[in-house]
Amino acid sequence: MSSLSSLPEEVQVDIFLRLPDNSILACRCVCKPLCNLLYKPSFIKNHLNLSIQSNRRFMLAIDDNKEMYSINYDSRSASSSRVVGNRAVHVGYPFWDKNIKTLVAVGSCNGLICLGISSGRKNIDEKSCICVWNPSTGEYQNIEIPVNDFNYSSELSYSVRYGFGYDSNIDDYKLVRILDNEIEVYTLGSKSWKTIQCTERYIAIPGHNRRLNVKRRLSGVLHNGSVHWLGGTSTEVIVFFDINNETFMDIPFPEEALPPLPGDRIHKDVGVFGDCLCVAVVVVGFMTEVWVMQDYGVRESWVKQFTINGPSVEIICLPLMPRCYQYSFSKPTWSLENGEILIDEHRGLVSYDQSNGITRRDLFDSMATSRYIASYVKSLAYMKSGTYMEKRTTNGDQKKRK
Repeated sequence: MSSLSSLPEEVQVDIFLRLPDNSILACRCVCKPLCNLLYKPSFIKNHLNLSIQSNRRFMLAIDDNKEMYSINYDSRSASSSRVVGNRAVHVGYPFWDKNIKTLVAVGSCNGLICLGISSGRKNIDEKSCICVWNPSTGEYQNIEIPVNDFNYSSELSYSVRYGFGYDSNIDDYKLVRILDNEIEVYTLGSKSWKTIQCTERYIAIPGHNRRLNVKRRLSGVLHNGSVHWLGGTSTEVIVFFDINNETFMDIPFPEEALPPLPGDRIHKDVGVFGDCLCVAVVVVGFMTEVWVMQDYGVRESWVKQFTINGPSVEIICLPLMPRCYQYSFSKPTWSLENGEILIDEHRGLVSYDQSNGITRRDLFDSMATSRYIASYVKSLAYMKSGTYMEKRTTNGDQKKRK
């Protein structure tokens, strides 16, 4: 250690940034100087930037069996139609061995995964919480929320929207909860809530505008420092909450993306395509169009990126709906290295090749629709919560999905 400490700090940092995450975490426990160096915000940000460039992944939460899987984007190969599925790795998460009733991924940012969890026996000890978790370090922080937020036997749960993001002004993370025209913001560092009133009623109300009342849209899409949702007004808009400024605004839809068809034939989802906000417009049974906003916030900058033709979507019945309801979704998730686009749609993950227009069923196509995807990278982000998983998942106790 003495020879290492004689080196300039920038050289020490360069050395440690080349180490695997587990080695960095172990080095934090060696001595106080190393601990101070490896906990520095500048070191954590440098590590994050390297991870973003080389180690992008996504976390798949499956509510049906309460399991989670980690999948590496870079493992995707154009020569094998199911490589991603074969390399999906089962991971443990906080409270995974408890009496979990609901598991929802409501967002992710800088390597932190935001999970919505409900547990307990109905009407006795039922609880709901948001768990912000770093899979790389095992650290997590629990946030208490109303019990019905993830209780899908309650109509109230279909009106709640969540989002999660980073506030660069205060170097901290925020959880956003929206119900009707009331916005609540939780700051991780201060462990406190505050309420922001909004004059507009953007989010759907139980019994009204029912086409928005599906739990797929509970989670917001983080892009450009803001969290985005489909709007619930009579006008087609994307509503967004600026994490830094704590303001609520909207972005109009592209006019050409709204064909004059009955509402139950058109379904829309907000996503991110490359570095741009995008909207996927599904015409049930016929096609899916993906529109990209090239200049963020400018309606005139919407352009149609590509169209997937053919009946790639189907009609399904949702529980809790009084009648069979036409519902599908299609959200671009990631641009793969081989030029294909990974799309999350209701029957599973689909890879779409823009060069030849071919779509291929990729992963979990036989599983139920209660599935949530959160993009993440390996990160040393530190919440100062003091709570960690009892047993961190290692390569030895992970199991691959067959």
